[in-house]
Amino acid sequence: MYFIANWKMFGSLKTIKSINKVVSLTKKLKKNKIRVIYCPPTNLIFPLVKKLKLSSI
Repeated sequence: MYFIANWKMFGSLKTIKSINKVVSLTKKLKKNKIRVIYCPPTNLIFPLVKKLKLSSI
């Protein structure tokens, strides 16, 4: 089963702060063998990669 997290194109750097909630959800879903696909807007790809570099995502 897949869960697709789709950000809208008007995302801002403030929305990246909420990624911690998504990481917590991912850890819970991993136990249920659910895969999460993240779809950030183009303008947030680099900051998101930077933030998640040390995470399990």
